[in-house]
Amino acid sequence: MTLSNKAYDNPFSSVHITPARLYRFGNDVGGRLLAKTGEPYTALTAGLKPALTALGDEIGETDMSVLAEKSTLIGADAFLADFRQTMKGARLPIEYAFGGRASAGYQSFFPKGLQEYTKATKGTVELLTNRLGELADLYSTKLDAALAGRFREFKSAWKTAEASISTTGQAAAENRGQRSEARRRVEVELFRILCRIGAEFPDNPQACMQFFDFSLLKAARHSSRERKAKDVAPVTG
Repeated sequence: MTLSNKAYDNPFSSVHITPARLYRFGNDVGGRLLAKTGEPYTALTAGLKPALTALGDEIGETDMSVLAEKSTLIGADAFLADFRQTMKGARLPIEYAFGGRASAGYQSFFPKGLQEYTKATKGTVELLTNRLGELADLYSTKLDAALAGRFREFKSAWKTAEASISTTGQAAAENRGQRSEARRRVEVELFRILCRIGAEFPDNPQACMQFFDFSLLKAARHSSRERKAKDVAPVTG
């Protein structure tokens, strides 16, 4: 093996190691160190513990903000589903109110046909709800009062949902960014432990490995892949 300037690269800084797996691995290392008495184990444990605590707190904070973001997006999807369904049902009352699909009133609601509403997305729904709100006011005497009220509600409800998406998305993005410093501290402490244990037991990999279970840093292997590996295993004998 050829030594290189990568000999001291920190293996725990890999992008393939998720914060959750790094935290799990660190906790396991901490428990193994704690089972030993004296130095260097006491000092190594003391350095690792606060770094792990900070990472654990941040993972929790990030998880909560991501859950909030997902919840908000689910709410937005539910809004869109309701919006599309309502507009399907609204076409006939509007057609009746204005005397046909060729009328100027009907065309102002459906300039591009019904599918403009039934295929509405988060990117187009603001334009559509603004239009409906304005038309509900403009044609308040022609439209059914309940339907006009529904159109006004769409406009205000989407503005609320949109503001919520922006706020929760920003919070999740900020927390994801803030994770890096806490994670870096854990990476440094784990690398320090790796080097120190190696110095404590030079030329004795077995003694070193009693402190590390590197499988904890890997993603769990899916059972279907295990079955596939067995199916293609070569037959011997």
